[in-house]
Amino acid sequence: YKKNMKPFDTSVNLHGLEPSFSRVIDDLKDIPSNMLVDRTFHFNELKDKIGLFIIELMGNGKMSRCVIKKGQLTLIHKSTLAGHLCYLIDHNKKICKGENTGVWLDKKFYKCRHETNGEIFIPYAKHQHAGKIIMMHNGFAQLGEFARKAETYEFSCYLHLVSESVLVGQ
Repeated sequence: YKKNMKPFDTSVNLHGLEPSFSRVIDDLKDIPSNMLVDRTFHFNELKDKIGLFIIELMGNGKMSRCVIKKGQLTLIHKSTLAGHLCYLIDHNKKICKGENTGVWLDKKFYKCRHETNGEIFIPYAKHQHAGKIIMMHNGFAQLGEFARKAETYEFSCYLHLVSESVLVGQ
């Protein structure tokens, strides 16, 4: 994400990479190649894990790819006097805390303050703009959008002046 600031490309070339796990399914070898079969595969290796997983099925000169995304991070924020006060929420709707929790915005990492309930503070920018943000928690990253506000100051006041209290020439 940091290099391209784009979503994951599902057509990524995996040649030369070592799989995390692989298995051979023998019960399909006796089925004729011109017969259409419907099978359900269970991947217990992915249980209780979050991340982006690529599963490739190969056989008889054919290949099929499946991309599975498990887990989600959501950024919630509110504007304060000094900047954006943000929290990362995980797929269990809990506030994310920890050493490796934070966001990448404009090539800078804003770390979570785990001692203050997972707050992430992002100061206002010089100019208001919207862009991509990378949310990170415990090795899981997700690309999102963020509208960063600019610091603006405004002063307005009303004066009530009694004409009898004004001295001419002073």
